[in-house]
Amino acid sequence: MNRDESKRDDIQHRKQQAFSQILKEENETEHKTIDEQTTSENPMETNGREKMKSKKKNKKVPSHDANFAGELALIKDQDQCLQSLPPRCGATIKVHLSESSRLPARESRKGEEEEWRKRVDEGKKKVAQINADEKENEKTQDLDYFHKKGVNFIQCEDYRSAENILLEGLKFYPKNINLLSNVSLVYLVLEDWNNLNKYSTQAIYLLTPEVPENIGQKGKLYCRRANCYIQTDQLHKALDDLNEAVRLLPQDKRVRKDRDSLKEFISEQHDM
Repeated sequence: MNRDESKRDDIQHRKQQAFSQILKEENETEHKTIDEQTTSENPMETNGREKMKSKKKNKKVPSHDANFAGELALIKDQDQCLQSLPPRCGATIKVHLSESSRLPARESRKGEEEEWRKRVDEGKKKVAQINADEKENEKTQDLDYFHKKGVNFIQCEDYRSAENILLEGLKFYPKNINLLSNVSLVYLVLEDWNNLNKYSTQAIYLLTPEVPENIGQKGKLYCRRANCYIQTDQLHKALDDLNEAVRLLPQDKRVRKDRDSLKEFISEQHDM
């Protein structure tokens, strides 16, 4: 609104200047005519006046006056347009979308469209299955990476590096038996009895029920945990784990020998 008001003020100012200019030119013309009449000494005064009147009648309007008049009319029209414009206000346009109806021309292609949609759906399902397989392969590759890297560090006797990589793998695969078994072996070598007890117990729990494929691994875990119990003076728990190890590994003479030695030692302690 401030912009419109300033424009109206500018138009009003230009009008006043135009009227002042017209009045000034008319006054100058009248004074000039009076001076010519008073200073004329022609004896044929009547003829001179008639000539002056005819000149006034035939006098042409200067071009700058015509241009100014056109400009003034244009300004007046613009002023009227500005006054007729309503004030600008906010509004909301509501759009209603009608349901699409099948035209007769499309009705004949209904079967083709349904077949096309069916193929599109099948393609989407295939793409989703491929993406799922790729993610599963990535997970398998990552698991193999953690397992192989941990085994390599153990073989190189770099047990701290093996510990780090195996624990990193357990963040993503906390129930993987191979990672739990290998990290328990690392803690056995490092003589970290608390962590050895923790991870070997988790692995033994996950190897239930016993099947031919996991009997050997479970027997080794019982032996490692028995070693942990012996080092922490929990001899009866160690004997129970060694009995389980002998049951699972009946052909392992070393395990049987360790069990018998511990059993004899406990008996001696009671006799004393």
